[in-house]
Amino acid sequence: MSNAKKSINAGNAAPEAHSNTALLENLLHSCKLARNNDHATWEKNVNQLRTLINQSTPQPLKAKIYLETANLWAIAKGDFKVSLEFCNSALVLIDKDQDANIAEYHTLCGVNYFYLGEYHSAQTHYLKSIEHLEARNDQTAESIETIAKQYYNLGLLHTNLADKDSSVDHLMNALNLFSQIGSKAGMARCYNALGHHHPDSATNYEVSINYYLKASDKFEELNDLVGLSSAYCNIGNKYAQKRNLEQSLLFLNRGLHIRLQLGNPSSIAYTYMFIGRAYFTHGQLEKAIEFFLESEKLFIETNTGHDLHQLYEEIANCYANQNKYDQAYEYRLKYMDRKGNVNNFDYATTLNMQQIKYVLEQQEKLAALELQKREDLAQYITQLELVHMELKQMAYIACHDLREPIRLISNYSSKLSALYPATEEFEIPLLFLADIKKISKNMWGIVKSLDEFTTAVA
Repeated sequence: MSNAKKSINAGNAAPEAHSNTALLENLLHSCKLARNNDHATWEKNVNQLRTLINQSTPQPLKAKIYLETANLWAIAKGDFKVSLEFCNSALVLIDKDQDANIAEYHTLCGVNYFYLGEYHSAQTHYLKSIEHLEARNDQTAESIETIAKQYYNLGLLHTNLADKDSSVDHLMNALNLFSQIGSKAGMARCYNALGHHHPDSATNYEVSINYYLKASDKFEELNDLVGLSSAYCNIGNKYAQKRNLEQSLLFLNRGLHIRLQLGNPSSIAYTYMFIGRAYFTHGQLEKAIEFFLESEKLFIETNTGHDLHQLYEEIANCYANQNKYDQAYEYRLKYMDRKGNVNNFDYATTLNMQQIKYVLEQQEKLAALELQKREDLAQYITQLELVHMELKQMAYIACHDLREPIRLISNYSSKLSALYPATEEFEIPLLFLADIKKISKNMWGIVKSLDEFTTAVA
């Protein structure tokens, strides 16, 4: 191929690569818009993204596409193991020190491990995500929102542990950050979580229902079907605890209708569990078992380990109330096995939190010492500036006070020289007067230079 043809082909390749990159970025934006409401369009766009990747696609953009695919498998399909595989594919392309994608990678891994029931791994990734985001100097509304989401995720994580106060603290941190940037979606999710985990929710069901209603109003306003279905299910659960089966099933069926429409098997499994719980509370054991077993089936199919121990306990209790002790014993063993995993994480998390607390205390001490050094340095600089100002003023005054005497000495020397005739008799006095005039001129030059120097450094 001639050099001319190579040049033409290279010239054509650049616009094509730019056009491909722009198309990929537009499709990524469309995916984010479709996440909550149109999973079919979302999946179609993600599949198109993956077919358009080529050798000229920048690595950070490839990483974003893999992370978007991981989002799809986690949110729309509920297969968290496959989602983790795409996360790891993205990690290979990410610059761990500079790439902004690293925070999203840790966020997605945290979500996946959380729903797989691997809580320690989930917490590790959430904390790494927060660390990367808070280390940035250029905090924007978008980065603050991402940090808030991590605190929200940590709040949900700690609801599975005995330390409920930590859960509420994380959720309140998230709510404050979401309120700071005016994020209605974030506030809605925090209201939804606080409805379940607020300290008063265990004894006062109205507190919970009011939080859930606030959440449902915002979700409906945003047309967020995922969030709205969650709020409806939570309201239904609280009405079940109030022993109001009619209102409970009304809201739970609303949530189930939306989740069936979205087609997320993991969310559908939770809704079946909630409906089973409502029937169990009102003594309708056959209906309860029916929905519990459907829930277990979907949990196992989707590899969803989170809350499975609670489902096993409720199935065991249901069978025991029907005097079916063999089945009750079987599910009690399953419950103990799953609960053991949660207790192990609880202990590990307590140790981890103590380590984090120690590190934070050390960082606070170092920060206090650094602040004291800066304050001492600022005070020293202020003192130097005062001394400099005093020296400048003294030099200025000295220059102006010396000018007049020097001028008089020079003038009087000239007048005395004029009084003596230039004869041999007055040769010596005239020489002395000439020296005085010369020295006066030199002194005048020195004073002038000093004045100019003090003006220049002012």
